[in-house]
Parts: sequence; C-alpha cells; structure tokens
Amino acid sequence: METAVVWLVPIGTSEASFVRERGWDVCEEELARQDPGLLDPNRAETAL
Repeated sequence: METAVVWLVPIGTSEASFVRERGWDVCEEELARQDPGLLDPNRAETAL
C-alpha cells in the first residue's frame, strides 16, 4: 500500500511565477534547500 503526504503550501506571486516557468518539482527542491518555514502563514516570499 502506498501513502502520500500532501501539504497545501501558500505561495506568493513571484513563487507562483517560478512554478509556472520552472515547474513544481524545481520549486519544491528549492524550498527544501532554503527551508523557509512553510508552517508560518506570515512568512516572506522565498527568493527563487
């Protein structure tokens, strides 16, 4: 049996543009590298 853990991650305008241009996989790797505190609803946008 497979299990998927899914998060809803709020992203800002520049992050959304990055996802459109480069894809979610690349964005996810960058988020993991920068570790921006995704549980903080008031976090600043990540510099991508």
